[in-house]
Amino acid sequence: MAQVRKFATTRYSLWTTYRRKMAQVRKFATTRYSLWTTYRRISAQLVKEKWEDEFRTSALAQRYKAVIGNRLQKPWFSKLKYGGREFITTFCRLRFNHNQCRCLLYGLKLVDNPNCDCGEIEDLDHIFFGCNRRAYQSNVLTQEIQCGATPPFNVSSLLATDRIQMYTFLYKFLKSNNILI
Repeated sequence: MAQVRKFATTRYSLWTTYRRKMAQVRKFATTRYSLWTTYRRISAQLVKEKWEDEFRTSALAQRYKAVIGNRLQKPWFSKLKYGGREFITTFCRLRFNHNQCRCLLYGLKLVDNPNCDCGEIEDLDHIFFGCNRRAYQSNVLTQEIQCGATPPFNVSSLLATDRIQMYTFLYKFLKSNNILI
């Protein structure tokens, strides 16, 4: 019942805000802007305000806030001078935990067990730092990232730094081990 009441209140407040904004459109539409252009600008502003409100209050958004912080005006990869689509796609998948680890695939019932070939549960931290089959490459990665991070290393904390150099080290590790994310 409370959810229905909240939905009705939200819908009423959105409708009231919309009517108020449309009154502004009719009142302040000038010869420079047509009525339609002004309407589109105000509608986009309403959608943006609603999205920001959802982002502030939603429980699901808490997980994404941990990765991206506050909503950015530019995407994280706008600072890149190099790195193609594959680089950007790989790190978008890693940042939002949409990857092909056996642990996640097991949760989606796409594989029979969540274990790596070495016998341990295969998650991102295991792939980068814990797998015995990649011990040498993991040691090289650990030495490379020690200059910009403090141990113990965790993939999600390395991705949250937004340091492109860390991304480069992780990408080089994935490529050298032929790991698809």
